[in-house]
Amino acid sequence: MTIDRSAAVVPPRFADKTLRKVMGQLISRADDGDLLASFLWVCEGKIARDIHAYLEKHRDRIQRELDYAENRSVIDSCLLAPVDEYYDDIACDTARTMERLLSEAQAFCDLSTKIRRTMSEDYGNTEKIRAKYTRDTEAEPSSLERLIRIWDAHLDATIKVDKALAEDRNRTHAVALLKVVPQMWSGPIAGREVTRGIAPMIHAVEPPRIKGSRRPRSGASG
Repeated sequence: MTIDRSAAVVPPRFADKTLRKVMGQLISRADDGDLLASFLWVCEGKIARDIHAYLEKHRDRIQRELDYAENRSVIDSCLLAPVDEYYDDIACDTARTMERLLSEAQAFCDLSTKIRRTMSEDYGNTEKIRAKYTRDTEAEPSSLERLIRIWDAHLDATIKVDKALAEDRNRTHAVALLKVVPQMWSGPIAGREVTRGIAPMIHAVEPPRIKGSRRPRSGASG
């Protein structure tokens, strides 16, 4: 490979003579195959890094939702507002779901970290990197392909999180509507107008579910 000093990309001019010599020898021995293999390896590293960042973002989102569900009763208590049993059941159900999804998300992150560490072990090994892309190389799942499978599972997990939060909102909305009805009947609005306005909303949401056993709050005695 010949260096064109007028090109947009050129090797750095190292101050150390030995380093310049070693780098020059490596460059002189490099061919198009080495350049392509190196570029492909860097691209795989970028994709792996991006996937890991998304996995961490997904995990952190679940942690925030778990914290919110667990602290919902505490927040209401601080406001001196009694916590309705229905609302508490909803929060406990959501917290249980988020705990399960958080464990799964953390496993994704741990496996991604392990795979990226394995990939980094080949950093700087130009012969091994070139061999990865040689035409006659035996086909086997690469580290990046393993990460892609984790990514696909992460997409499914994201849907599960969205569905759990949607169910939380629907159940909370249903409880709120059912509690509003008696107040509206006792107000100045005529009963016929109340029925006409509130009935479609009640039928549009899922009614609250009452669980046989509730999730104990943090710090509660057994």
